[in-house]
Amino acid sequence: MSIVALHKNIKSKNLGLKIISAFFVVALLFTNTALATDPAPTISGVSPNNGLPTGGNSVTITGTGFLGGGINATGGTVTTDGAYTVHKFTSSGTFTVTSGSGNVEALVVAGGGGGGGNYSGSGGGGGGVVYNSSFSVSAGSKTVTVGGGGSGGANGAKGSNGGNSVFDSIVATGGGGGAYNACAVSGNSGGSGGGAAGSCSGATYGNGIAGQGNRGGSFFGGSSNGSGGGGGAGAIGGNGAALLGGSGGVGLAFSISGSNMYYGGGGGGSTYSNPPSAATVGAGGLGGGGNGSKGGDSCGSGGTAPTAGSANTGGGGGGGERCSTTGGAGGSGIVIVRYLTPVANPTVTFGGTSATDVTVVNSTTITATVPAHVAGTADVVVTNYDGQSATLTNGYTFNPAPTISAGAVTPASAKLTGGDTITITGSGFYGTPTITLGGTTATAVTVVNPTTITATTPAHAVGAVDVVVTNEDSQSATLTGGFTFTELPPTLSSISPTAGSTTGGTNVTISGTNFQV
Repeated sequence: MSIVALHKNIKSKNLGLKIISAFFVVALLFTNTALATDPAPTISGVSPNNGLPTGGNSVTITGTGFLGGGINATGGTVTTDGAYTVHKFTSSGTFTVTSGSGNVEALVVAGGGGGGGNYSGSGGGGGGVVYNSSFSVSAGSKTVTVGGGGSGGANGAKGSNGGNSVFDSIVATGGGGGAYNACAVSGNSGGSGGGAAGSCSGATYGNGIAGQGNRGGSFFGGSSNGSGGGGGAGAIGGNGAALLGGSGGVGLAFSISGSNMYYGGGGGGSTYSNPPSAATVGAGGLGGGGNGSKGGDSCGSGGTAPTAGSANTGGGGGGGERCSTTGGAGGSGIVIVRYLTPVANPTVTFGGTSATDVTVVNSTTITATVPAHVAGTADVVVTNYDGQSATLTNGYTFNPAPTISAGAVTPASAKLTGGDTITITGSGFYGTPTITLGGTTATAVTVVNPTTITATTPAHAVGAVDVVVTNEDSQSATLTGGFTFTELPPTLSSISPTAGSTTGGTNVTISGTNFQV
């Protein structure tokens, strides 16, 4: 029922307008708060922050709260859980990113070890469990291997180890097989180790791998034997005791699939007693571990068979006994990959005109292609798919083409050897433009402001030349014949003779430079 309908329904019961209204307001506020789960975006900058009115250049927008884009992928059984897409692999396959890139969560669980066979078989170790909360992926395929459970040991044989599970470079190691009761026969090491089924001649439990699992439990000898439970991803296997098999070590719980599940539980150890009904089997550990068996000299008096580890949990198999000599098989592994379900990219506008090729690199960075727009400053607006937006006022400038005013080069002439400072006035000057005088590049160009440039003249042949200003966006302005290179002024160094008649007529020689013939 909607809140509005609920409001009307309560009012119809004449329960009191004040209570009704208060309830309605609180419920409505709660609903509105729940709708706005993501913060509004912000824009801190655009780089570059200017360009041609024709657009087409790429810019990077920085800020916070940008939503959109994400990973699109195939492989396994695909489901959704709230805001997440989940890929569950119960058998080997391929995880293929078809578009996008980013980080995924990955849970990799190996196959559990099989339980040991008669006598007093111990529990198999749980498959190794490896969780990575932030594994980087990009377009392409990644191999997924799901390890099978190890076989239960037959009469007088250890259980075999479970198979490894793999997601790209993440490897979880199969659980160790359980032992059987014989001197010098120990549980196998693995992701988690198999339990011990004897203690003579150094027989002991198998070890687990740090970061994946734990060791198995110890054997208890006597008239009523109890074998050790297999280690689990979350705890060591339980020790056997009189009339009691060791419990399998508990696994680890994850909600990556959408519900809270335990993985990598160890298999329970078996018991030997007369009558068998007097004993208690080792319970499988949370996370799919199988139960151990119980048996004795008279199998008709309460003996039970071991159980296998649960499929796709990596649970270890239960240990076998005299009345059911084959240990339980280990449970197969599983690989689960989860990531945020892609959402629509934001819209980006420059002065009300939509940009193209908008890509959300991450929550603080967007790239986009600038649209065409009239010259001048423009607001930059980013609007997320949920309607929340951010504006950077005058955040981008569409540069006007430069102009040079008539007679706007001062001085309008200078010596042909160059090196003189000139000032050019006009409009649309910005950045680091180039200036040429008659095709020769000026130096020391300085943009004083959008209407004024200073520069140093180059050397050039005598005569009137065009003045061209070219902005860094390649827009240019030309003032035809706007500057003149002149001959060097003459200089005097001596005159001889230095005196003559007052009536004139004396020939003299003048020495100096730059005399024109």
